Amino acid sequence: ENDWKARKESFISGYNGTSFVEVTVFSAGFPLCIFVRAILLSVLPNFIQNSKLLSYFFDFFVLIFPGIIMVTGLSEYIYTATFLVLIFIASYNWIFLNCRKSYISTPIQASYSDYFFKDQDIDGSSVQVLSSKFPFLSSFRALVNIATCICILAVDFNVFPRKFAKAENFGTGIMDLGVGSFVISNALVSQTARNWNKIGGRSGLNRSLSFLMFQIVSSWPLLLLGALRLISVKLSGYHEHVSEYGVHWNFFFTLAVVKVLATVVLFIIPLNLCTPLALVIAAVYQYTLSKKDGHLTSILLDSDRTGGLVMQNKEGIASCFGYLSIYFAGVSLGAYIFKERRTLHHWKTAAKELVYVTILLWFLLHLTSYSIQPISRRLGNASYILWVLSQATFMLLLLLLVDIATTQYIHDGCLPRKSMPNSWIMEIPTSHSKINYRPPLPNKCLISAINRNQLFFFLLSNLLTGAVNGLFDTQSIGDTYAVALITVYGLIVSYTMWILHMKQITLKMW
Repeated sequence: ENDWKARKESFISGYNGTSFVEVTVFSAGFPLCIFVRAILLSVLPNFIQNSKLLSYFFDFFVLIFPGIIMVTGLSEYIYTATFLVLIFIASYNWIFLNCRKSYISTPIQASYSDYFFKDQDIDGSSVQVLSSKFPFLSSFRALVNIATCICILAVDFNVFPRKFAKAENFGTGIMDLGVGSFVISNALVSQTARNWNKIGGRSGLNRSLSFLMFQIVSSWPLLLLGALRLISVKLSGYHEHVSEYGVHWNFFFTLAVVKVLATVVLFIIPLNLCTPLALVIAAVYQYTLSKKDGHLTSILLDSDRTGGLVMQNKEGIASCFGYLSIYFAGVSLGAYIFKERRTLHHWKTAAKELVYVTILLWFLLHLTSYSIQPISRRLGNASYILWVLSQATFMLLLLLLVDIATTQYIHDGCLPRKSMPNSWIMEIPTSHSKINYRPPLPNKCLISAINRNQLFFFLLSNLLTGAVNGLFDTQSIGDTYAVALITVYGLIVSYTMWILHMKQITLKMW
């Protein structure tokens, strides 16, 4: 048993990641899949769209299965696969632009998670206003879960390239984005971000002591899950990557600590200081890592853990400062997203601004990684903070562009189709700044299903990952069978979320 555990731990340890560009291209694949989904929905037969089961399989093989094969069978062809998808989209755009002149009013379904724009009477005219629910934001949060779900099992098989696994000390593996993406995903939709732009600013939030205590106490599920994971791993002898968080620390403890610390700080300081605070935390923490020839860095990367609980969990505790910086930056980004915008034109402007922010973050990332310290998830250093933020803004930008593009298609016409439900017929607008249409409500959508029960989706993925590792010697399984097993696992996890969504069951776990 000890040999089995040592072999498993050795299999997921000691790697240096892959290139920044390859991770970025991989991340871009998910928004492209959503764009392809929107295009395919325009020509999908009605009997598939009207069937819950067939709709599920359609979403699975468009949204989840591509991610599985991109980290397994097609892992060496990520650039080629992405290029082919872009060719497909470009071809569609060319056909679309040609038929646009004839004003074919057969739209594609733009809204895949929640409806994007809604009619609102402003100054006596009907103007499109963004809904309180944001499709591109919902998609980002769901895609973080999907990518994590795939990778946590796939990494245990030989078919999963070792360059995608978590880097031991420095590097950019695809899996290194995991916890940072979860932190920023939660920050984007935090109550602070959602209420930032309301009348009264800081006073728009309940600043009473009871509110503070409620927010802190609400972190108990994360602490409980962290404790349960710790107990189950130690009792079962399940393999663990100790240098990832430490001997006792884990993902759930990090999320709980970040949430509690952020809640206390945001109770004290004005909300408009979130961005400066994120910068100060990142700068001070990086200075501490780098001063005296990197003494703290040496301590954190050293295998010596003598000195009590703090030293035994030094990586998990220290990296919380990096994740706290990510959280505050995420709150600021969320506040920017939730800022009131009246028209589609305003969202095009927002997309341009996100382009500038992404480019700036990429510039700062390369500056810090080359001149100060390379990217390290284990340390949670400044380069890692900038990497997570740049990947998040890049993903949000692409997903927003998908929303904008598909929204534009709905109004300007697209590929003809034999039949379309009456509720999907849209009017061709006279002005792109005042778009008037009512998109269909996507009651059958896998992204909505995953978003409804995100934490349960993650928990179920972890439980099934443990079950697969307990039942199979994953390292001895051939590539074809490994892909098949990962696909079955993905079907079970996602279909469970689908059933809960169809029954409108929401499991409040956080």
